[in-house]
Amino acid sequence: MNGLHHLPAAMAEAVKTETSGEIVRWVGRPNARRAFLGGLAAWVMGIPWTVFMGGIFSVLVAAALSGKPPASGYNPWHVALLIVMIVFTSAFVLVGLYMLATPFVAWSKARRTVYVITDKRVLTLSVAKTRSVTALSGDRIIKTTRRERRDGSGTLRIVTGREKDSDGDWHETAEELLSVPEVRAAERLVIGLMPAR
Repeated sequence: MNGLHHLPAAMAEAVKTETSGEIVRWVGRPNARRAFLGGLAAWVMGIPWTVFMGGIFSVLVAAALSGKPPASGYNPWHVALLIVMIVFTSAFVLVGLYMLATPFVAWSKARRTVYVITDKRVLTLSVAKTRSVTALSGDRIIKTTRRERRDGSGTLRIVTGREKDSDGDWHETAEELLSVPEVRAAERLVIGLMPAR
């Protein structure tokens, strides 16, 4: 179990503030390296995507900026179509850039996240310039599922309910403690928070 002394000062202070009056039983942080590696698939897919869409975007922009206007003037429908194509293609270029940024965003998010299990709640804190806190009380927990690696780390999924999506299909709502150390110990503590059934 990782204690508060393993955390950066600002993160430890945030945990102390958010858990005032509670007993901290477990603290864990996502593995930033694993988060980065998990985003590499999107990064690899983003390379050809961005190159291809960037090429199309460049051709369209070049077509819009090159050449003299014809003697009869530009056809407004052609101009409108070219503008629409440039805007549409630029959206795909932005998607490609996001795919290229995915592992770095995942790494950054993992570096500023800490999970805490107290005697009352499960908290996810994101500590940066601003603090974001998600708290889950024991009475909301329905079940847990665990994916554990050989070194004892893993991901703990805490199911809190079911809801319908836009298609009318039911799916579980859950919080996840991603790629944390001693995931089995965390699961035992979370199960201990669940109300007796």
